[in-house]
Amino acid sequence: MDEIDVGSKKKNEVKTTTNLHSKNQTKYYPVSSPKQQKQQHQEQQQLRGSDEDYDPEDEVLKKKEMIEMVETSEQKIEAKEQNDLRDSISGVLKQSYGRIEDGVKFSLGKLFANSDDVSEEDMETIAKEVSSRLEERAEHDLIDKGNKIVKEKEEELEQLAEETGDVNDVEVEGEIIIIDMDSEIKEAAEETVTSLKKKSLEIEKEVIKE
Repeated sequence: MDEIDVGSKKKNEVKTTTNLHSKNQTKYYPVSSPKQQKQQHQEQQQLRGSDEDYDPEDEVLKKKEMIEMVETSEQKIEAKEQNDLRDSISGVLKQSYGRIEDGVKFSLGKLFANSDDVSEEDMETIAKEVSSRLEERAEHDLIDKGNKIVKEKEEELEQLAEETGDVNDVEVEGEIIIIDMDSEIKEAAEETVTSLKKKSLEIEKEVIKE
């Protein structure tokens, strides 16, 4: 039978007496104080709580939600880019082509004013070819600018997803990017328009040489 020896000089120990082969043997086992027992119990509870809070399936679900949110936001960004590019191409670029073509005709008229080898019809054909190539290159230039903007924005979004791990933060950032896209595409379109005159002169030289 076990009993605690209160009078023992060794504190926090349990005195155990057993009868083995008709001889008494006494062993002492350390006993934690109530304060230590409480602390140990709390630590065990915390460990168990941590294990219970972690759910591998929940972690997989969160990652899946984040991937879906990033993909959805990027699809919206790319759709916004396409709409803004179409508006810019049919708007400011198209409006500029007419002025550039008139400028090309004027330039050709001065260049071949004293030439009997180039007729008015020839100059008209050259001007239209210059205008056609200019439109193609200008639109290609603007699309490249738009794709570069989208790539940078999507990289920022993916970086945010990795850093924050919060689906709501990614969703909000995606909406902000979409709002900013409008002004950034317009700015890119204005840069392209500014370069049209220089491009038209280069194309004009190409066409004449041909």
